[in-house]
Amino acid sequence: MLRNAQWIWKKEVQSDEFVRFVKDVTCEGGEYTLQYCCDGNAVVYVNGKEVGFGKYPDYPFFRFREEYKITLNRGVNRIALLVWREGEPSATCYPGEAGLIFAVGKDGEILCKSDESVLCALATDYQSHDCRNITVQMGFGYRYDFSGVSDWNHTGGTLEGFAPAAVVNGLSTEMRERPILPLSLCEKTQGEIVQQGVFMQASGESVGKRMHRAWLSFREADEMGMECPYAMPANLVSPDGDGVFAIVDIGREEVGFLTFACTVEEDCLLEIGYGEHVEDGRVRSSIGTRDFSLTFQLKAGENCFADRFRRLGCRYLQLHFHTKAVKNLYAGILPVSYPVTEKPFALRDRLHQRIYDVSLRTLRACMHDHYEDTPWREQALYTMDSRNQMLFGYLAFGEYTFARASLALIAKSSRPDGLLMLTAPAGLDLPIPYFSLMYAVMVEEYCRETGDLTLIDEAMPAINGILRAFEGKMQANGLVQNFPEEGVWNFYQWAPGEDYCPSPSTDASLNAFYSLALQHVASLMRMKGEQALAEKYQSAAESVNSAMQAFWLKDEGVFGSYLNRKHLSELTNSVCILCGAATCEQAKTIAQRMSSPDNGMVGATVSHTIFKYDAFFKVDLAKYAPLVLNEIEERFGAMLYRGATTFWETDLGDRDFERAGSLSHGWSAVPVYIFHRLKKEGII
Repeated sequence: MLRNAQWIWKKEVQSDEFVRFVKDVTCEGGEYTLQYCCDGNAVVYVNGKEVGFGKYPDYPFFRFREEYKITLNRGVNRIALLVWREGEPSATCYPGEAGLIFAVGKDGEILCKSDESVLCALATDYQSHDCRNITVQMGFGYRYDFSGVSDWNHTGGTLEGFAPAAVVNGLSTEMRERPILPLSLCEKTQGEIVQQGVFMQASGESVGKRMHRAWLSFREADEMGMECPYAMPANLVSPDGDGVFAIVDIGREEVGFLTFACTVEEDCLLEIGYGEHVEDGRVRSSIGTRDFSLTFQLKAGENCFADRFRRLGCRYLQLHFHTKAVKNLYAGILPVSYPVTEKPFALRDRLHQRIYDVSLRTLRACMHDHYEDTPWREQALYTMDSRNQMLFGYLAFGEYTFARASLALIAKSSRPDGLLMLTAPAGLDLPIPYFSLMYAVMVEEYCRETGDLTLIDEAMPAINGILRAFEGKMQANGLVQNFPEEGVWNFYQWAPGEDYCPSPSTDASLNAFYSLALQHVASLMRMKGEQALAEKYQSAAESVNSAMQAFWLKDEGVFGSYLNRKHLSELTNSVCILCGAATCEQAKTIAQRMSSPDNGMVGATVSHTIFKYDAFFKVDLAKYAPLVLNEIEERFGAMLYRGATTFWETDLGDRDFERAGSLSHGWSAVPVYIFHRLKKEGII
């Protein structure tokens, strides 16, 4: 249907715009199909009723359409869309030209379509042009003004300020079906108020910073007029301070849309900060340039809000009302999830079961339009992160459509130099070379797991570009050099000496991952029946493995991380075992040393333990399974004992990355993989 429609937008274009579009149509009534695509995100209404929300992430050159079944009444009906276009690049947004295209029809006939007859206007509730980042990865937050709420999306509703849309020429009307299921809204959370009182405003260049620095003075519940401590809806009344505040504990890490309701006696400002913990005695709403806050202009009387644009990953909400009396307050999250079914999986050990269940929650918290690293701080699709999430999800959910869609998105992120962009789709970039190599591993694992070989042809242009980029780094010694080019991040894991690696340099980890990638591409070629190509790639991997003996430190009994400087790493040695660079005897020696808690090596971080554990199992599964289980019990048990409801980015939790560590990170759900493997082997 969209081939017959036109791309439209308001006549003037700016960044961070919320635009309303309206088209009234007359029909006999019945069931119809509505399709749309936009540069941004959208909520769709029919006669004032919400019928759908969201937009599958894509690229300006690789578009997907959304589709809903709608019911129209006999007579006049109003089709309305509210579109939020950020228009600025981030790690989750690859902006194109501003535009919306839609059509409504059935049985091959179009009832209405987007063209210059559609009316449009800036929204008056969501505030445009604020351009305030939450983080550079996530992009913008939003401001909302209740005085701008209107009946614009209802049949016969007021359309003051609306004008005919402008046609946007030159944009393609060819697009693909949404490749995954729509997200599901769940019941709103039933949290509790864990702290309340009055605040005094502080200085600061951002809302989040002012909230984080504000003077908070606790008041007992009965002093605030709360009839029942902790419970919502609640009253917050006090003559003191600049206003009243409350901190709401949702009960566990959740991902979804902000929702709240309250009654105030006067027009006033409401500022809401959100976060994963209250380690500072409050929500950590400001960290460096990051601003985890949203702003609302309330009107006198009742105010009810339920967002559909910006998913929040959090456990706590902190609300600052710039007024002295608030009645009937509720605040929480409308959780949103991707519909998957968890496979039944029971473990005899209660701690193991608890670790497994929290690992599943972690995976689901980081799985929406595509895999996400963390729903709190970034919500971005990384190759290394998503490799873990896919591998674990195959076991936990048996769901493959979602994985394939993410792999297809990543394939379109190829750069001119052959590397993949750091995230996909994205307008900002800082590629990690070994992450690109992991893409070949991910594609082969998907094809081997599913038998779906159709992805190979779709992914091979990107894979071939990656391999060419590494072939260009091959040195006379048979090893690839790392990437000294500006704007490339030579990273392996968040550990000393492996996070910001100097260049140019010859790195054992990079060569080991290159060998692994070549071997997985060889496997792909065998699946396609292309034996000559398979032998070519396998031979190239064996040549790299042979050359990697240059890293072997005989006196240490391990591989060094770098040719020209001493650095010993569990990750490096694990990947050397997995790629076959280590001989059988070398692998046994390495595993024996790594099994010691005082092995003198930089340890594998939570997410990268998958390589360490696989290396142990390759050497001797039965021997090292107890060690692996013990480490999982200690490492993940420690997070549970500190109250984790999803697993953290690193062992340090919120204290890492200058207090910006995530408490929900999909790549950390390693126990899912280990428990499935060991149960299959009859060990647990």
